[in-house]
Amino acid sequence: MTARILPRVAAAACTALLVCRPPEAAIEAPPSPRWFDVAPNSVVWSAGRAGDSLPSDIGAIAADDSLVYILDRWHGDVLALDARSGRRRWRWRPSTGNDARPDAAAPASGLSTSAPGVLVARPDGRALIELDRRGRAMRTIVLDRREFLFGICALPDRRALVATARSAAAWLLVGGGAPPRAVPPPWPDSMARPAVGWQGAPAPLPGDAGCAIALSVGAGFAVIAPHGAARAAPYVEPVAPARFVDRPVHQGARNGVARKLDGATIAATGAAVHGDTLFVAFGGTSADRGRLVDRYLWRSGRYAGSWRLASAGARIAITRERLYVLGDADGQPTIAAYRRRMLARVPRP
Repeated sequence: MTARILPRVAAAACTALLVCRPPEAAIEAPPSPRWFDVAPNSVVWSAGRAGDSLPSDIGAIAADDSLVYILDRWHGDVLALDARSGRRRWRWRPSTGNDARPDAAAPASGLSTSAPGVLVARPDGRALIELDRRGRAMRTIVLDRREFLFGICALPDRRALVATARSAAAWLLVGGGAPPRAVPPPWPDSMARPAVGWQGAPAPLPGDAGCAIALSVGAGFAVIAPHGAARAAPYVEPVAPARFVDRPVHQGARNGVARKLDGATIAATGAAVHGDTLFVAFGGTSADRGRLVDRYLWRSGRYAGSWRLASAGARIAITRERLYVLGDADGQPTIAAYRRRMLARVPRP
């Protein structure tokens, strides 16, 4: 499953044009060698194998202490499973009117836990809808234009951070009665990147601390405060810079140049936060590619150890008691709920 993520991301936004961003101050957290704790390996429940009915293309997963939420990427439905048993609790479907149908080849995608329940991107990319824990629509954040959304992160005060395909505004703060505001990615980069170079896995931080975004084709993760200030920290495994190539673009009488993704190492495939820790599902180039969950203290950017899972997983969600891993079995999505246990540092074999 991990190997299929890059083509989906690149196809959506590789024609985006780039506007350079000023760098922000980075967290001082030099890369360190990985070390491994005993990983969660006791499966409490699983879904998606024979007899289970999960969407064929899951666009996002999130969880709180009562529910696991999954997004049906192509239909925009949200499916809620009981966090302790995996049993289906409810399914929410967006409006079937023409105004809610995506025009693009792929729909907008994004799911984030919030104080009332879960925030989801409407598939047409024109709004975000917040649901409570019973699957009832509570409020809507209307976007000022149709967006191709890679991910969303709920913020306090009726706002959200969204990752878009806009080259001039890859990350936007929206809602709260204010106009959308771009958040510059906090990495100095001598080579201009299109929006796809700034996309990653967003996760809300506790309370009013903001959001984290773990880059999919970049060198680290960002912590973004609710007011928009961003700072960066590197991954423990160095990632080679993504390669981009300029291509001519002809749209009617207009000519230009588009910077497209030409090759990259997949870094983060998923991210989740619990307490002071950011958990990053990681690809990379090691022998453990796709089975890694790296941990960081998001306040300082310091690396705090890794888990090596028994099987590959592309996206994750985490709570006080469980680690939820979205994986793949014979081409079908699966979700495994692992019981978290006390950590004990062990040497890497």
